[in-house]
Amino acid sequence: MSTKVRGAEGNGKKKKKLTKAAKRKRRLKRILAFEFVVMFVLLGVGVGVKYVLDKWGLIDSKDIDESALAISDDINKESTGFTNIALFGVDARDASVIDTSNSDCIIILSLNNKTKEIKMVSVYRDTLLMCPDEDNTKKDYDLKKANYAYSAGGPELAIAQLNKNLDLDIKDYAAVNWNALATAVDEVGGLDIEISKAEMEEINRHIVGTADSTGKKCNFVEEYGLVHMDGNQVTTYCRIRKGGTGNDFARAERQRQVISLLVQKAQTMNLKTLNNIIDEVFPMISTSVSLSEVLGLAKDATKYSIGETKSFPFQFTTATLGKKGDCIIPCGLSYNVSKLHEFLFGTSNYEPSTKVEELDKAIYNYTGVPTYVEPEES
Repeated sequence: MSTKVRGAEGNGKKKKKLTKAAKRKRRLKRILAFEFVVMFVLLGVGVGVKYVLDKWGLIDSKDIDESALAISDDINKESTGFTNIALFGVDARDASVIDTSNSDCIIILSLNNKTKEIKMVSVYRDTLLMCPDEDNTKKDYDLKKANYAYSAGGPELAIAQLNKNLDLDIKDYAAVNWNALATAVDEVGGLDIEISKAEMEEINRHIVGTADSTGKKCNFVEEYGLVHMDGNQVTTYCRIRKGGTGNDFARAERQRQVISLLVQKAQTMNLKTLNNIIDEVFPMISTSVSLSEVLGLAKDATKYSIGETKSFPFQFTTATLGKKGDCIIPCGLSYNVSKLHEFLFGTSNYEPSTKVEELDKAIYNYTGVPTYVEPEES
């Protein structure tokens, strides 16, 4: 097993490729959990409370048990002043099964309540983490890929996994099905995105499958460079990971790019367009965020800005681990958690909790992957 350390940002084309067998296991349909990011933006632009109340019924609102979210008393409370939400993109076409499907996209969204800056961290779906037992009551934990938790125990187990492994205090989630991205992009009139020739070719190779899934007209991309793309094209752009377009790491960057572009465009839309988006997209959302919370966020909607985005883990290696398949292994869970808190909350030299230290040792004992050591400055 190779233990060559890889950084998570900036050089996706140089990353170790996953095996062909693992790639064949991946589902074709990839989605983007962006709708919560635009949800309170849409509700906060030129609409009144009565309008919000009328539209809120379109969303599948869920109550989750906070005691099941594995929020530890042993973590520092430096996230005070931030609203942290887990976003999940799931491979369900039917909104009624959003909470029992596989999560192909996992994003930690952190809103600085003072500056109104939104930061996002994509958690690679193949990241090896410790997953709470499915009923979330036992103390025993098992090593699983990050996307396992949602399919095994829905949003509660998935949030518990993030909180337990990353020293977070996430209490809410939003999840969407795969058709939502294409619908929202079409409603805002499409997006202008810079793409390479390789990306154009991969989009055209897979767009028929996307169109079959969405039921929308299939339009091939006829040029590369700065291209105006429709919903199917953008959704496919967020899915591709082969043919010279990078792998899962590059795909995560594309997903976050599309989130940023969509939010920026949504903030300029008129009320009629916003209403259309809400009517089409809200039925595809499942969330635990309450109406009162959304109203509180929506009042400052026009002030929000998308800040820097990252992927987790920051330092990692890849390996095939028996039946677990191809995994992304953090080069020291504690090291990566410390860097995560520095990025999200501005905490210098964050000291991970005792539980994270224990999980770090468990991952090391199983994989033999050591902690990343930063090179000394010359």
